[in-house]
Amino acid sequence: ANRSGAVIPGEVSKQLCPNIDALKAHMSRLQSDLVAHFNGIEQDILQSLRGSIHERLVQKKGPVGDGNSALVEPYFRRLQLTSAAVERLGYDEEIVAHNGWVMDWPATEDFAAPSWRMVYLRRHLCVWTDTVKLRYGDSE
Repeated sequence: ANRSGAVIPGEVSKQLCPNIDALKAHMSRLQSDLVAHFNGIEQDILQSLRGSIHERLVQKKGPVGDGNSALVEPYFRRLQLTSAAVERLGYDEEIVAHNGWVMDWPATEDFAAPSWRMVYLRRHLCVWTDTVKLRYGDSE
C-alpha cells in the first residue's frame, strides 16, 4: 500500500494484520493517537498566541501602533533579491526565517532543525525581527 508517502510492503502488512478487521483496528488506533497528538499541538499553539497577544497589546511590550498592527511578531520575511541574484537564481525574492531565542533551549542546539519540539510551528520562538537565521540543521 502507498498513501501519503508511506509504503508498507504486502508481506509485512499480512504478517501484522492477518485480516481486514485487524488492519482496521490498527488504523483506527493509529488515527486516534495522531488526532490526540495534533490536538495537543493545536492547544499549545493557541496558548502561545494568547500569551504573545496579551504581552503585546495588554502589557504594551513590543512595537504597537504607528503602522504596526500585527498581533504577533512575524517569523518569516520576504527579501527582494538584487538583479544579479535574480539573473543567477532565476527568481526575484527569497523567504527567510527570523532568528531569536527559545526559553530553556540549549544555546548550542539548532532550534530550527527537525525535532519533536517544532519551535516555529508551536510559536515558541521569541523572535528577533531584525535578524535572519542563517543555519538550518545541516544546511546553510
